[in-house]
Amino acid sequence: MHIVIEGLPGGGKTTLATQLANRTGFVKIDEMLVPIPETGDEFLYVDHDIAKTTIRNRHEDTVMERSYRSTLGYNQANDRHKGQDNFPKIKHRIDAELVSGRLSSPDLILYLSVPVQTSLTRQKPENASFWREEQTLQYSEEFVLSYIQENFSDKVVYIDGTQPVETVYDQAIAAIRQRTPGAAVWPLIPSTC
Repeated sequence: MHIVIEGLPGGGKTTLATQLANRTGFVKIDEMLVPIPETGDEFLYVDHDIAKTTIRNRHEDTVMERSYRSTLGYNQANDRHKGQDNFPKIKHRIDAELVSGRLSSPDLILYLSVPVQTSLTRQKPENASFWREEQTLQYSEEFVLSYIQENFSDKVVYIDGTQPVETVYDQAIAAIRQRTPGAAVWPLIPSTC
């Protein structure tokens, strides 16, 4: 099973992905495999999404922090907020990579919802500066939610990321169990949180 965790920065994606990996045996695919310069080529993010998909294809059960949906969301938000025109080129490349199979669709998307203000206060200090702009966060989330609903409505579960960590985990496990009848029983390992 391939699970992608989406949501704003500070929503709990890393915490949930780590719990799923530690407690169920899923292979965790980090949000960032290598640093990408903030002022760099936006196509590097697509290359990065392809690298993550390559890792995903080597394992049966994976949990990935963010995916090409976030890449699309950021570029659409950045264009809208700063008057740039990257989104059509990025979307064209992502569509081509989906057709080629170098990007793939998940079996399940767990969307961790938090208010924009919560995202701003919870973010890691090392987060890129563009994720610290309220308008960019708002536009990005609007796009990603719309894109997911339009393309993955049967594969998405929305979880309130402001809930206690264990509650978020329990809801994620319930969603996984619902989609994998007869699969291994989770959790395998008790919580250490």
